[in-house]
Amino acid sequence: EKGIWRNAQEFKTMVDCCGPQIQAAITDPQSKQAIDQLNALDLRDQVGSYRVIVSNETPQLEDFTLCILQQNNCFRCNSPILTKPKVPLMETWQGKPVDAL
Repeated sequence: EKGIWRNAQEFKTMVDCCGPQIQAAITDPQSKQAIDQLNALDLRDQVGSYRVIVSNETPQLEDFTLCILQQNNCFRCNSPILTKPKVPLMETWQGKPVDAL
């Protein structure tokens, strides 16, 4: 867990940046159900989170997640693109050049 101080900061950022989207999502029954399911998951369970989101797609949930995760990065996530290991492209497949397939 990130701790109470970091959680409070994230919550404040979410409300400050995405208040209308949060309100719309929690007043829509399907979106609220999805948010409750997401809260019940382990934060590291990306597959579970994806399943909940795609199973409960609503315009309100889309606006909510877009605002919090992408537009404002309320959780301050930073995942740089890896540069190592550098894997060479396949040039052949089953003995034939890939561009010939």
